[in-house]
Amino acid sequence: MSGKLELVNTFTGSSVSSLNLNGIFTDDYDFYHVHIRGLQNADASNPRPTVKILDDSNAELGASNYDYASLELSDTGTLTDNNQNSDQSSSVLIMVDSGTTHNMQAHLKVFSPRSTTFYKYIWAACNSEAGYNKVGTMVKTTTAAGGLKIETAGTFSEIHAAVYGVKHEWVQIN
Repeated sequence: MSGKLELVNTFTGSSVSSLNLNGIFTDDYDFYHVHIRGLQNADASNPRPTVKILDDSNAELGASNYDYASLELSDTGTLTDNNQNSDQSSSVLIMVDSGTTHNMQAHLKVFSPRSTTFYKYIWAACNSEAGYNKVGTMVKTTTAAGGLKIETAGTFSEIHAAVYGVKHEWVQIN
């Protein structure tokens, strides 16, 4: 089935500080869509959840592998342009800016996670009551990605993730 979203797997956690999406990236798909939703009870000193890339052995890739650029639109209407090199902590997901309890959701588009030739690219749209959006993380490694880890300094009262894959079929134009 070329070009259609196919459900790869779903994950659920309750009263956890992290949720591993192990083994979601395979050679069966070129592109992935990951939908994350939940209720976060954050640590007030570090309220922002993060997503980290896992290799095939479920080990986290190091912080030096992440570069990002973002435009963040806050709930107050402030638009902030950010970018950073070698920054894992705020690279893929930043959903909230203050407070300790948030309903949140994120949509990630993951391009070529299994490539051992090219870097990986993740586009993310995230929101919560605080209204933040995050766009554009480059993962600078030719190590094949195997999964993702979603974590918070507090706990997720509930956290759900659904992973979809898209197969790409090349068409030759004569």
